[in-house]
Amino acid sequence: MKKLFLLPIIVAFAFTISSCSKGVSKASGGDMEAMKAELKTLRTNASVSAKEVNAVTKQVTELKEQVAMKDAQIEAMNKKYGEMTKTVKGDGMDVTRFGDDYTKGIVFKVQVGAFTNKKFKDKIDGNFWEEDADGVKKYTIGYFRDYLQAKNFKEYMREIGVSDAWIVTYEDNVRKDINNVIKK
Repeated sequence: MKKLFLLPIIVAFAFTISSCSKGVSKASGGDMEAMKAELKTLRTNASVSAKEVNAVTKQVTELKEQVAMKDAQIEAMNKKYGEMTKTVKGDGMDVTRFGDDYTKGIVFKVQVGAFTNKKFKDKIDGNFWEEDADGVKKYTIGYFRDYLQAKNFKEYMREIGVSDAWIVTYEDNVRKDINNVIKK
């Protein structure tokens, strides 16, 4: 009798499990399609993201190469600046260190400014010369016997931002027109 009592319970339980599993498989079939579509979208987005990462990585690499080139240019300019500073400052010696008196003969200097209302001599340290002509203060830097050296220094001054730098000429410590001096 116990067997007969358990039999309907077992049959009802089996029927319930069978019904639930059919419902779950039907629900899972719809969910599976949605999940497959979502997986496809995620894969596509991942592919696009990987392409974007590669593009950004390439840009970063290119920018690093540009920075390295600029660093090399800066280093070269600093070296050139050091050489020119050494020429201008004369290694800390006076302008007659080799017996050359720059107040005699032809001397080229680079003028870096001319001002009527400004006075920089008190504020500038180094080999700057101030000339006062007709109320205009003219500032020059460097002294060269060779025109090409003066020209190279002028170009360097322009490279570092002194766009108004130009060459002026002195003969026996008197300012002269550069065209007249070069013709000699």
